Amino acid sequence: MISIMRSFASLPSRWLGFHLLLVPPLLLPSAVQARSWIVSPQGGDFSTLRSALAAAQPGDRLVLQSGVYREGPLLIRSPIVIEGEGWPVIDGEKRYEMLRIESDGVRISGIVFRNSGMSYSIDIAALKLLKGKNCQIEANRFENNFFSIYCANAQECTVANNEIVGHAISEGASANGIHLWSCQRMKIHGNRVQGHRDGIYFEFVTESLVEGNQSIGNLRYGLHFMFSNDDVYRTNLFERNGAGVAVMFSKRILMEGNQYRNNWGPTSYGLLLKSIDDSLIRRNLFVRNTTAIRFDEAIRNKLKILYFFTSGLLVLCSHLFLTKLLAEKKTQ
Repeated sequence: MISIMRSFASLPSRWLGFHLLLVPPLLLPSAVQARSWIVSPQGGDFSTLRSALAAAQPGDRLVLQSGVYREGPLLIRSPIVIEGEGWPVIDGEKRYEMLRIESDGVRISGIVFRNSGMSYSIDIAALKLLKGKNCQIEANRFENNFFSIYCANAQECTVANNEIVGHAISEGASANGIHLWSCQRMKIHGNRVQGHRDGIYFEFVTESLVEGNQSIGNLRYGLHFMFSNDDVYRTNLFERNGAGVAVMFSKRILMEGNQYRNNWGPTSYGLLLKSIDDSLIRRNLFVRNTTAIRFDEAIRNKLKILYFFTSGLLVLCSHLFLTKLLAEKKTQ
């Protein structure tokens, strides 16, 4: 946290305040009475996760031991911790949404979420977080899911260090790796996402941080912003996606220290900025993109110290361009 705050020391105040809230403590009620329970098909305090969730009290810790759990949709409605031991698998059998969280203060780690259902009419996810605050989804594996992690109306939660692998073939029959809708002060950090429609998707998400992620080989975008203001994305890698990053209809975005690599194709680009205002793009690296940066109706933005290597077209502008553009390009 200290290194993050040092690096933000020179930024405008609107990009500073919310970072103080991005690492929330996991405050669980009734901590004195909290207990740890073993969940195991081979014998423990509970043989199924469903029965353990039904009995768990706020603050309890469930240790999910190795095995495959095929229990249909599961629901968490109290602040608990679930920790996997030996990479237990929650299997959706290509039919179900596996785990839904409707509580503050939940922590999920060390679990494999595999084979969610899919639907053309509803948003089925391996793990869905609704209206939660101070939740942590960390160090899990997601394999062959429709949506992998889906957050809606969540605040001050962390999604970190997850391995997310999809097998999307077409955009219409696939969904996003990490999907956020109408969230505030979220931290998306250190995840590796591949094989989805969009690797990371933001819509109506404010004051949030996307840092140190790898979004590789997704069908549409490595990162997709829509109607999201006052966010920061930095030190991420976007490689071999349909297009690298699209930031659309948003304001006051800091884009710093990212790499856009090998986003190559007839309509591809490293970075698309459409209807984006009052933002700062600096110290980014563009390597072998069909178009490195494309602007469309973008105003009052600043570009500083951009590095281009063997890209096709460096900058493409259409409609209203920047009223103020500061660019220092170092090309090879």
